[in-house]
Amino acid sequence: MLVNMKEIDYRKRLGLGFDDYDKEVAFINRMKLFFQKPNSVQFYPEDERRLCYALGVSCYLDDNQYHPNIDRIKGISRVWEYLKIYEDEFYDFLVSLVLFVNTYDGYKKDKKTMLTVIKRALKDSYIDFEVTEDKDGCYFFPKGAKELDKALVSQPLDWLIDYPKTQKAFSKALKQYSNKKYTRDIADNFRKALEEFFKEFLNNDKNLHNNTQEIFIYLKENNAEPELAGMIKSLLNSYDKLNNSAVKHNDKLDKTYLEFIMYQKGIFIRTLIVVRQQEKWYET
Repeated sequence: MLVNMKEIDYRKRLGLGFDDYDKEVAFINRMKLFFQKPNSVQFYPEDERRLCYALGVSCYLDDNQYHPNIDRIKGISRVWEYLKIYEDEFYDFLVSLVLFVNTYDGYKKDKKTMLTVIKRALKDSYIDFEVTEDKDGCYFFPKGAKELDKALVSQPLDWLIDYPKTQKAFSKALKQYSNKKYTRDIADNFRKALEEFFKEFLNNDKNLHNNTQEIFIYLKENNAEPELAGMIKSLLNSYDKLNNSAVKHNDKLDKTYLEFIMYQKGIFIRTLIVVRQQEKWYET
């Protein structure tokens, strides 16, 4: 028996033919299955009240009414009763999901399980978002190239634990970027993150422009090839000028431009931290 190829869209089965709406529906359905099926993740009344407060909705536990279809639901399955309000709007649903994770105060292993489920659901739905955590909680930001995200976003963010002001500024810019509102404020916060990094790295209080020369001197003192040190200095000067020009004259910026400055900043941070690591290695 011959099968009409139109009856089986292999591209969709591989995720290659999904449009954004298909992907979003697939992700929400996967999360619905997770919350509705029995599992061992704990969810306590205090967690439910915190979630409702964060969402700005009435908590079924406290409204003094009987809800026959809800009161019988136990544990983590109760979360879906609040999240389903947003299931028709993907970004509202994503925000509510982040609020749930960030207000959850149960076992660490349960929170880790939930984050793993979310990451897997995003991956299986072919949605290009990265789930990242810092001391303030988790948040999502759009993925670029996998290799670049790991080397120039995730790793520098981890390494910045010794540079708290930079990590805070970088996290703020990434969170803004994750909202897909590409404005000059995000570009300015990426620039501030780099400026803070140079201040903390060099232990001074100079602005980005003035610290460019200091970075050039630092690289030369740490045996960087003159051509390499000169190229980095030139890139920093160009980055500063381009950033200032774009920030001053554009209320909205192209996503590609913001992705470029995000990765470029990651290159500068990564390069200098690696140089310092080698410097400490030679001292031992």
